[in-house]
Amino acid sequence: MTKPITSVAFMMLFEEGLVALDEPVHKYIPEWKNLGVFQAGTAPAFLTRPRRGRCDRDLLRHTPA
Repeated sequence: MTKPITSVAFMMLFEEGLVALDEPVHKYIPEWKNLGVFQAGTAPAFLTRPRRGRCDRDLLRHTPA
């Protein structure tokens, strides 16, 4: 039940012009700026590759970036 409630709250902010659907998520969560996608390895030496940054629209659709 949290996904629809969060989506409605986000869209209310969107209607007020406080957020945009194509803004990068790392604008609000800076730790997500340089996340990579796991390729191989074991902790602590994971091998990752860069990925396209997630935008707010991706989170609302629950789609991978």
